[in-house]
Amino acid sequence: MFSKIKVTFVILFCALMAGCAGQIKPMSSDEVSNLSQKRAAVAYFYPDKKINYNELVYKVLWNEYRSNSVSFAGLWDIESELSERFQTRFRQMGINQAVLARDLLNDEQYANLQEDTYTHIRAVLKAIKDGENFPTLTLGASYQKALADQGVDRLVLLGQYPFNIEVFGLTDSEIMRSSADVWVIDTNDGSILFDGAAYINFGHEYEESPREIESNNLHAFKEGIRSAVDKEFAPERLPKQMGFSNPQ
Repeated sequence: MFSKIKVTFVILFCALMAGCAGQIKPMSSDEVSNLSQKRAAVAYFYPDKKINYNELVYKVLWNEYRSNSVSFAGLWDIESELSERFQTRFRQMGINQAVLARDLLNDEQYANLQEDTYTHIRAVLKAIKDGENFPTLTLGASYQKALADQGVDRLVLLGQYPFNIEVFGLTDSEIMRSSADVWVIDTNDGSILFDGAAYINFGHEYEESPREIESNNLHAFKEGIRSAVDKEFAPERLPKQMGFSNPQ
């Protein structure tokens, strides 16, 4: 029998994948052109700072699911690293003047942007769990104006959902599944020009324990996340979502 935690994980993940896949609309060619030519600030946030394990344990007469979470807060500054990684990839994709939001905002403004993103991600997860409609992203005017005043017309904001690892004991393998919302926001009026998703998924094989992925300062976990982010910039994935490429 599924544990409540396992059922919740399956519902959340399926709802996020189905919801994102069915609602994504690429930007118009004019907006893509504008985003390519104008200054854009990039920021990535992950409120949980956790790895969630959902393990299927095979018994003689039944199967058992075990779930637990491990925090990596203080072990990896994922927000700084992935903000930089996404900035680099967005530049290579064609957002030629992508800069880091944290380099342009003061500490209070950046903290407010971070907290507003956290609030939205948590509200979405609660809405999915409760079977309610997804909330609309709401951002503060102060940091948007601060960006606009520095010539930044667009904010490219990424909000990460929980990192969930499914463990399959018979094969000594695990799969990490997650997604991050990707928004393009007009800093002049706060309108959302794009609402899409980056899918952060990868597989990993272990020798004795699924938690080996945490060994050596999270080496395998970090490398898996980095590789998954890079794969999202294949022409048929995030660039296509946003309207930057039309694969042959």
